[in-house]
Amino acid sequence: ATVGQVTAAALIDRRDSPVSETRGTFSSISIEQAARGLGSDARYGKVFLQQSAFRSWGPVVIAARVLAGTGFGPDELLPVDRFFAGGGTTVRGYAENGLGPLYADGTPSGGRSMVVVNQEARVSLGRWLSALAFVDAGNAFDRDQFSARDLRVGYGVGLRVNSPIGLLRVDFGLPASTPRNSSRRAHEVGSGRYYLGFGLSF
Repeated sequence: ATVGQVTAAALIDRRDSPVSETRGTFSSISIEQAARGLGSDARYGKVFLQQSAFRSWGPVVIAARVLAGTGFGPDELLPVDRFFAGGGTTVRGYAENGLGPLYADGTPSGGRSMVVVNQEARVSLGRWLSALAFVDAGNAFDRDQFSARDLRVGYGVGLRVNSPIGLLRVDFGLPASTPRNSSRRAHEVGSGRYYLGFGLSF
């Protein structure tokens, strides 16, 4: 399939640091419109919003983020533009893109909409090391309406190492529920996952 679209985005960054925030907010919105006149095989639009907030209490920094996105228009979103949830940067405790609708073979197909909520409590353990505890919740959907009961929750702990090659991220997450659309053992309650990466998760 061919995607032809125009994109507009805006952001407001009021954080005290882009890499080690202790206070402030970050807001962004992006809008995409695919149209036949732009060479696209489908007609639809997408809206994606992000809101993050940071506040410190002594040595502890509380960080929170909300991600929300939805599609609209007469046609279904093409696979490249569908929303995914689950994994090290969205809902920890679950497989990468493992939440939301699946194809018949069990692989993630993405959804028409998505909601993710992240909460972290971060504390510095010295110049090079910090630790955190987190709770994540979210899911991807093939519908525009959903309830809080549709969200899947993950929780866990993590370490951040300020190394010479950049900030290293190690998280261990546990799922608090089993997705209704999957019976795979990797998604069962109590089956934890490790996540490795660079930079903060948000």
